[in-house]
Amino acid sequence: MKRFTIAGAILAIALPLFGATKAAAADVTVEQLRSMSQTSLNQVYLNAVPGPLPDGQSNGTAVFFPGSLISTPTQILAALIWQGKVFDTDDGILNNRVFGFRAIKAKVYYGKSLFDGKESIIIDYSRTSLLAHKIRDEIRLVAPNLYLGRAYLRTWIGDYMVVNFILDFN
Repeated sequence: MKRFTIAGAILAIALPLFGATKAAAADVTVEQLRSMSQTSLNQVYLNAVPGPLPDGQSNGTAVFFPGSLISTPTQILAALIWQGKVFDTDDGILNNRVFGFRAIKAKVYYGKSLFDGKESIIIDYSRTSLLAHKIRDEIRLVAPNLYLGRAYLRTWIGDYMVVNFILDFN
């Protein structure tokens, strides 16, 4: 049961007015995220907030098979292909960094998560990429300048989460 306090109510009203953004209850690091199980990554994502739309270049880590013995080797192999995303907040778009080049454009906006229905930052390829038009990413802020993402494959029989990813703007 949540407890109502005057101080809590004042903070809830004042923080958004001054542009403050809250990260997850307990900030995490890239290394911690890279070694977590899927259950732990889910919990971090559930406790996170969308945060501000990112701007600029991120260093990305794809996290396949979280918590397993092959998670680290697959992260290393994936880094040869995908290095992160470059956001242009003014235009509401991003480009992925693939093989060191900017490629695979997407629209960026706030919307509902496919995971829990709460607000997330949506990365939508449906109208910008022939290659990735069936992919939809979503991200949330888990620590200052650090976002945790989930990539979904959208099919006619449903949406399937295929990989977690980390975007580090530090």
